[in-house]
Amino acid sequence: MSLRKKDNEFLLNTLEQIRNKIDLFTENEGTTFTLPSPAEIYKHLDDYVVGQERAKKLLSVSAHNHYKRLLIYKESDFDKAKKLDKTNIMLIGPTGSGKTYLVKHLAEFLGVPYYIADATSLTSAGYVGKDVDSVIEGLINNAKDNYDAAGTGIIFIDEFDKIARRTDGSGRRDVGGEGVQQALLKLIEGSQVEIERSNGFGKVRFQIDTSNIFFIVGGAFDGLEKIIGSRKEEVSPSIGFGKSIDKEEPTKDFFTEVKTEDLEMFGFIPEILGRIPLIATLNELTKDELVFILTNVKNNLIEQYTKLFEYSQIDLNITDEAIDLIAHEAIERKIGARGLRALMEELLLEYMFELESADIDKEEAERILLKGRENENDTAQTV
Repeated sequence: MSLRKKDNEFLLNTLEQIRNKIDLFTENEGTTFTLPSPAEIYKHLDDYVVGQERAKKLLSVSAHNHYKRLLIYKESDFDKAKKLDKTNIMLIGPTGSGKTYLVKHLAEFLGVPYYIADATSLTSAGYVGKDVDSVIEGLINNAKDNYDAAGTGIIFIDEFDKIARRTDGSGRRDVGGEGVQQALLKLIEGSQVEIERSNGFGKVRFQIDTSNIFFIVGGAFDGLEKIIGSRKEEVSPSIGFGKSIDKEEPTKDFFTEVKTEDLEMFGFIPEILGRIPLIATLNELTKDELVFILTNVKNNLIEQYTKLFEYSQIDLNITDEAIDLIAHEAIERKIGARGLRALMEELLLEYMFELESADIDKEEAERILLKGRENENDTAQTV
């Protein structure tokens, strides 16, 4: 059986369903959904993500405007002449700075389905790998096969920098570069994607209009800071008799000055950059910020592991000095906030295996974590 809907009927059902979908996620049943203000979204993100003030504000405003745009379109009785264009957003920052975490808590707060895709697994049509349409299927799966709700969800494409155009030694383009960008461009700007599913009796085809999906892309963009630094140097390359000005070593702070031309130089086509006009940069987290994440954010890791120990009627005590060392180790290993859980597991493994109380001071943390780092280095050298 083949199920196809006309554009207007499909869009009507899509927006009606997302309104109902959001209503289901309100705290008080039976209340009418009210779109959170940017300040309310920001406050929620601030409870879970440390620092990154500008990124949280840009993301809050973009998300608010995206769903306001859908509600305006619905209230206009789906008058295409009054349909507002959407604004997607790019997050640039090092590993472990909070990009994925921001998107996760944004979607959960809004009560909409979301899907986190890895750009490195995407290929152009005809090559071995995942077709770009697979990100839509992932969103549908996370929406529990609610196609209409998926049509207005959020997709985060991580490792987006990995699909920049590259060349091999002979100057040929790789299959994961421009072709994937061209394919993603159609999704991001809005297209009808056909999804085929089995319903137990046969296959059913559905169409998803991607113009109502909020796309967020992100990555570490290693090497982009050098492009930005070179551009800044060209603005004022010399003084006197052509003597170059001493140039500072590019740092991640250069990301705050990124321009579209820099991203083109990095390897992105102008068309896809035009569909992602907003750029939010995230800084590498400091040791103090990592300590705050471990101890003060909602549902922090120290609280989580303390509850695990308490359930087995054993105690967990970690001194402030040991927590400082955990944060320091995350920086040394360049794993950021994302790696804090792995460090906690490494630190507490033997205690959790034996189900015995743990009193972790600085010396004990050093004994376990520094040994773990040495083992990592030995493994890396062997490989």
